[in-house]
Amino acid sequence: MQLTPFIYLSPRLASRLSQRVEIGAPATNSNFSRALHGIKNIHSSFTAQCPPRSLDPWTSPVPQSGILKIDFITPYLSSDDNLPLAEVDTSHDPDGILQAIVGRSENKFYTEDNRVEYLRMKKEGNIHSYVPQTRSRPSPFRYN
Repeated sequence: MQLTPFIYLSPRLASRLSQRVEIGAPATNSNFSRALHGIKNIHSSFTAQCPPRSLDPWTSPVPQSGILKIDFITPYLSSDDNLPLAEVDTSHDPDGILQAIVGRSENKFYTEDNRVEYLRMKKEGNIHSYVPQTRSRPSPFRYN
């Protein structure tokens, strides 16, 4: 059964909306373990620079069925109007739901910090770079 997308979200609900990606690998994968160590170091650096309690505390991943996983979560909207504002990507918000919330709310903003860019690694010889991922993007934001 296909439901009609819900086109109105209350500001209270909108403040809790977030996007999430989970990355995992076998617990025996030493490359992934090193990557997790690097992510923990980045988290420690951010924590030292940010106001108290503005970041969730670091929780070391525990293997589940032999797999280590880590979540990355970012809110769709921000309440900090001191950050550079951004336009909501219409390919990500085709029904204009997020843009409508931003347009009618006095304390919800879409900023550069809310934007998520999808990149893939490109390797040419010994040089690695990251380029926009165009083939495999997440599903558009819809509230069904």
